[in-house]
Amino acid sequence: MPKLKEGTPVKILRCEVRPEFNDKMAEIGNFSEKDDTYEVWLTDDAFEGSYAVCKPDDLEVVDTPAEPDIASTMAAFGVGDRVRGKETGAEGIVTAVDADGDPKVQIDGEDESVQRFGKEFEVIQKATFGIGDRVMGKETGSHGTVVSVDEDGDPKVILDGEAEPLQRFAKEFEIVEKFSFGIGDRVRGKESGKMGTVTSIDADGDPKVQMDGESETLQRYAKEFEFVEKAGGKKGDKRKSKSSSSSGSESSSEEKKKKKKKRKRSSSSTSDTRSRMVKKRKEERRRDKEISKKSAFGMSVLEKKEEEKRKIRMLQKKSDDGANAALRHLRGDL
Repeated sequence: MPKLKEGTPVKILRCEVRPEFNDKMAEIGNFSEKDDTYEVWLTDDAFEGSYAVCKPDDLEVVDTPAEPDIASTMAAFGVGDRVRGKETGAEGIVTAVDADGDPKVQIDGEDESVQRFGKEFEVIQKATFGIGDRVMGKETGSHGTVVSVDEDGDPKVILDGEAEPLQRFAKEFEIVEKFSFGIGDRVRGKESGKMGTVTSIDADGDPKVQMDGESETLQRYAKEFEFVEKAGGKKGDKRKSKSSSSSGSESSSEEKKKKKKKRKRSSSSTSDTRSRMVKKRKEERRRDKEISKKSAFGMSVLEKKEEEKRKIRMLQKKSDDGANAALRHLRGDL
């Protein structure tokens, strides 16, 4: 075996002095010409900081993967892609991709997106084009807005500064910003296919939707819906302004609480919603029943009993005082 350079990754095949190091990963340290041995430093977390002295035949060089190509790394992630943590298993949505190709990910159930390393995640579902998405030409760098998507998933794009949209191939563009909902937008549940109207937007960009034929509006996740038509019947218009979003926003903390409660609820499921509403109404009726136990004078049954006992004690006291007075009068006469 040729002499190994310091830092070369190796696997310890045998270590007589420290058999627990067998089959562990390490890096080459100093080489002793006199003893023909390498000082190897273990890289396993359990043995971090430990080292062993091994003969060359007791080591096996480990091939290291080539450095990833930044261009290919950038192509791996796109805005709107659904990703999963390789170690955690947590899923989320890519909200941005930096110059190194690393994604900014908003994990499901979390309020903020956080910059991550690309090696920590894998793409489980590529983003598809949607009406209102902002896109950029991969070769030209020109920006535009998607006004429609055909059955092949290819977008019709109106480029900034141009008057007419043109049908394009999906491979020519990448999404730089996913469409965000506006008040009055007509939307459709991705799973249920049901239509509804956006009534407000919270601080996270998630819409409150009143489904057609339903009386209640419910806070939803944006990922559950696809945009169909802008308010006023204009399809493919530019996204809502920040002012309209903020004016329709409700208290962020209140909406977040509601969203946490319905995290696993899909827009297609209304039975779970109804059952929870029934349970809530039962609880309210139970509380009302407790309150109704109070008398017309505002006293509860228990308080009323205590008041009656107090009156009896007062009558007894008056009666005792009268008897004592009569007794004292008789003694005086005597």
